[in-house]
Amino acid sequence: MSKKFSIWSNWFGISLYYLSFLLLTCPNRNPWSHQRMATWFMFSNFLLLFQVLYVIEGLP
Repeated sequence: MSKKFSIWSNWFGISLYYLSFLLLTCPNRNPWSHQRMATWFMFSNFLLLFQVLYVIEGLP
């Protein structure tokens, strides 16, 4: 159960990372939404790093 959940959460973090990357690189005229996407991109990058460490270390 926990192993399946860790694999699922890892793929969820990777999908969030690439989705935010696509949203960040798409052209946008509004600088405020671009700043918000940059903040979400950094947050998803930290989330992906945490998920990878979670899978590697096998934290409970």
